[in-house]
Order: sequence, then C-alpha cells, then structure tokens
Amino acid sequence: MMNQSSQFFEQERHLKYLVHKLTHSGKAELDAEKLKKLKKICKSSNFYIARLFQFLLTDFKRRHAEVRLSCFLICNEIFLRSHCFRLLV
Repeated sequence: MMNQSSQFFEQERHLKYLVHKLTHSGKAELDAEKLKKLKKICKSSNFYIARLFQFLLTDFKRRHAEVRLSCFLICNEIFLRSHCFRLLV
C-alpha cells in the first residue's frame, strides 16, 4: 500500500507527464481525455495547480509555437475553473 507522501509524489509526476503529453502532441487541439485527467488532479489540491503553473511557465519558454499554443489552451481551461490559478497568473 502506498503511503501518502509517495502517492502525492506519484500524482505530481503524473501531472508533469500529462502536461508534457498535451503540450508536445503537435495537435491544434488538446486531447480531451488527458485534459480531463489533468483537471481531476488539479481539483484535488492547490499544490497541483501551483505545480501545473510552474510546468506551463517552463514550456512557455520553449521556442516552439505549437508547444506554446498548447500551454495557452491549458491555461485557458484551468483559468476558467480555478481561483488559485487566476491568482498565480
């Protein structure tokens, strides 16, 4: 059985994985299933929202327009739903 700290770490790792998959897909639209999983993780704690914000800021610095567009689309989705995210932005 996983203890709480390892489960917390696992969720953070999964969040990072989802952000990477969404931003590096090369598609004009976000994968709905992956986005749904990302939002579910973010709903569980403001800590994950802060981490998501950090992951997105890192990807916004990339010199690749499709990656930045995907970051913007994720920001838009989370911005509409999270007060914590709006404060960070």
